[in-house]
Amino acid sequence: MSTLEIKDLHAAVENPDGTQKEILKGVNLTVKSGETHAVMGPNGSGKSTLLRIIAGIARQNEGTARWHPLLAGGRLGYVPQAGGLYADLSRTQFGRESEPG
Repeated sequence: MSTLEIKDLHAAVENPDGTQKEILKGVNLTVKSGETHAVMGPNGSGKSTLLRIIAGIARQNEGTARWHPLLAGGRLGYVPQAGGLYADLSRTQFGRESEPG
């Protein structure tokens, strides 16, 4: 079983005029346990949208993105380029792992 499975993923963003622009068009990806992958591409190609869908912050229009936490050691890291999840935290604070209680 894979740690991450993405099948036929489609996602769109809303333009300022209210129309939708499809930026992810049938993405397929399989990441097996122990593998490391990088997401690269030009501005506007859907990198952040893909990562936000994997992290559960955004939703896709079609397809599936399944992350299997037990196979990934129970951890998923996501640090956005621009703040927005927790505006009162610095990037250093946001990236820190909590100490067990």
